[in-house]
Amino acid sequence: MFIEVTERNLRAHQQGLTAAIAAAGEDVAQALNAVAEWLLNHPPMDLMRMAMSDLREVAPSEAIRLGKLVQESLLVPVRDLLLAAQARGEIGPVDCGVIAGGMVTMMEGLHAVPDVAFQYGTPAWIGKTRLDMAHYLIGAFMKGLLPRDV
Repeated sequence: MFIEVTERNLRAHQQGLTAAIAAAGEDVAQALNAVAEWLLNHPPMDLMRMAMSDLREVAPSEAIRLGKLVQESLLVPVRDLLLAAQARGEIGPVDCGVIAGGMVTMMEGLHAVPDVAFQYGTPAWIGKTRLDMAHYLIGAFMKGLLPRDV
């Protein structure tokens, strides 16, 4: 049952991410924000739990198959949008697969930010949302953290 439900959820994520990316157009930041919005508006796959716990409890062949499905469903759509942006010269030469994995896990991780963080946490985040946090992170990611010469 776990395998069937996981497969169904991964396929739904793949379809949703692919549609969100297509609707966002060619601007890489817009597309990444669309990915974040889609992921934050749907239940997380909880990839850490899956990798550290769930997949260890199924047959190795099933674990490998589900691992490949995670790649295909969650990472490949984001990797492909980054590769297209790279081909357009919109982003520099980076390992798009690693960046895609980081983006997806970063957005999935925002599900764990408690609501109270937006009520009583850091003053700058009071009244904000997880999606606001995602947009902020994507902006920092796109600009980088190193100082720039003006």
